[in-house]
This record gives sequence, structure tokens and C-alpha cells, in this order.
Amino acid sequence: MPHRILADLEQTLLGSTSGQSIEPPADAIARCQELAAAYHSRKRQQTPEDRSLRAYLLLDRWDDSAVAAQLAEVWPEAAEARAAVPDAFYAGREGEAPCVVPLPEIALPDGGTSTLAQARAQEILAEWLQAASRQAHKRLAPQDLCAVLFSTDSAGWVAQHLAKLGFQYPPGSTSARVFRYQDPRVMQRVWPELGAAQQGIWLGGIQAWWTLTQPWGPWTQEDLMAGAEHAVPTLSWFQAQRPAAPDGRTERLLHRLMNTDQWHAAHSAPIGNRVWAGFARRGLPFQAQPDARTMTRLLKKGHVLGLSETDRQDFVWCSWHPSSQNPLHGVIGQSIDWDDPHWRNVLARIQQGLGDDPKAGFASLFEEHKHFA
Repeated sequence: MPHRILADLEQTLLGSTSGQSIEPPADAIARCQELAAAYHSRKRQQTPEDRSLRAYLLLDRWDDSAVAAQLAEVWPEAAEARAAVPDAFYAGREGEAPCVVPLPEIALPDGGTSTLAQARAQEILAEWLQAASRQAHKRLAPQDLCAVLFSTDSAGWVAQHLAKLGFQYPPGSTSARVFRYQDPRVMQRVWPELGAAQQGIWLGGIQAWWTLTQPWGPWTQEDLMAGAEHAVPTLSWFQAQRPAAPDGRTERLLHRLMNTDQWHAAHSAPIGNRVWAGFARRGLPFQAQPDARTMTRLLKKGHVLGLSETDRQDFVWCSWHPSSQNPLHGVIGQSIDWDDPHWRNVLARIQQGLGDDPKAGFASLFEEHKHFA
């Protein structure tokens, strides 16, 4: 028994990050425990003939990643076993590619931690989740740790599948584009819009894809100005589960996974968050900004109108009008009803102007025509 305790202490010391670690918040530990419970629940459902289930970290990149640097120090064997996604876009600069890294099982103890080494490993993972949550809280900032994946495939096979997923033809296009599947903001905007077959094709041999829930809603001025350094955002999981085994669809469908509406939903997060940031900078109160549902509806409307990304952003901005009509809640806001005859005519004039002058913008045309009678 003494030698076991000493071994655990040694692993704990090796797992420390230069003695500068701060104990992660309780909710970060709770998220680790949820992840571990789900992982071992899946393992218990396996048959003896099944390949062993593994957990993998999906990183946005390896180079210049704080998580990667700490992982290489704490678990060098896992770092050596990583697989960069073999996307031709990153040829010659594989360190910038998304990366699949085995997560040592010591970080996912079954039924709770029973050794100091397990406790420290769990704390390390919790620290990474907390850091990822702070990055997510910034909304428009890069995120190092993107997801935790469960799969019976090797890291290399998972990376091969992700390379195919990242090679997407936008609907109606004959030219492929890099699709940022690894970005949790992209994934969470489009996942609910996909059908069960599409979700199965997306995941391939991946059984579950866990990401931290990304902010999607009004942005307070305090949070925007303070950034995420002093914020302690609440952590929660967004879980994408494989609804069924892929149904024999061809690989061609993997490269053409989304329809037009889904493609634009996948790329809507930056637009919505920039609009909310703009409202926050103007000092517009939280309750006076468009809520998540309204933002999603306006972005879809802008897409249906065929507006460019810049014009969709301006469309949402111009569509929303703060007002002071509610004495109980102070300043509130409301959206233009574009089906109203007046606004329908204004919109028709704006669209005509955009067609006549490719250099014209939605915002300037809106100001020109909004009082049209």
C-alpha cells in the first residue's frame, strides 16, 4: 500500500502545471464527472467483440495552443499519439490543422476519483474546460479545445473522417470550401437543423460529440467590455449523439451534407454575435436586444432575401428598433414587420438598389428609403 500511495503522489507531481494551478470551479468538476459517467456507461454497453471505446480531445490546432502545450507536458504519450486531420488545406503546416488527441482514461475515472493521480487528472481536464468556457464567453475569439469525442476508431481513423467532413461543397457550388466543423459555434448552430440521417453521416464512426454550450443571445455591456478574464461563466454540455448507424449513404453525400438553409445556419454565429456586440457597445440593455429566437429568425430572413454576409448583418441591425413602451421593464425592443405593406415596399426598393449598384449597402439604402410613403 505505501508504494501505491507514493506512486500516486509521483503522478500527481508530474501532472502539476509548474505549481501555478488554481482549483477549478465546482461546475467544471461536475462537467468532468458527467463526461466520465457517460463514457463508462457506453463502455459497459459494449460486447466482448467490440473494439474498445476511446475518448479523444478535438483541438482547433496544435501549434500555439495553450491546451496542447500543457497536454504535451502532462501526458506526453497522448501528445505523441495525436493525429492531425489530414486536410490538404493544411499541407505543409499540419500544426495548424484540427487535431485529435487521445484523452487518458485516468482523467475519466469510473464512479469518482479514488487516487490522488485521478483527482489531479480530473482537475487538469476541468481547468481546460474552464479555459474553453472563458474563450467561448468572448464569442468571437478562437477556441483551443473544441470537443470531446467518443469512438472505437483510432485517432488516425477519426482524423480521416473529419478530413472528409471538412471538405464541403456549399449548396449549388462546384468548388469545395473548408468547413469548420471543429468550431463549437458552427456545430451548435447547424446541428439542430440536420435530419437524423445527416447527423449520422456527420458523426460517421464517432458515437458522441460533446462540446461546451456556446452563448447565443443578448450580450451585456459589462460582459463585452470586461471580456472573459474576470467572468466565471456557467458550464454546460451540448451533446450530439449518433441517432443511428450511417444508413449506407455514399461518401459523395458527406461532401455535400447540407442544404442551403443549413449551410447558412452553420455560418450564422459570427453575424449574430457581431450584431449583439454592436448593441452592447451602444449601451442597449440586455432586455432591449433581440433574443436568440428573434436573431435566428432575422438571420434566416436575410438569407432568404439573398443578402450577403455584410448585408445580413446590416439587415438585422436595421430591423431592430429599441423603444420605451414598457414602463415595467424600461427600454425594450421590437423588430420591423417586413410583411407590413409600408416595410414591404421599403424592402423592395432596397433590393432594387442592391441590384442596380453592387457597391451599395443595405444600411445606406435603408436610411435612404425607410421613410418612403
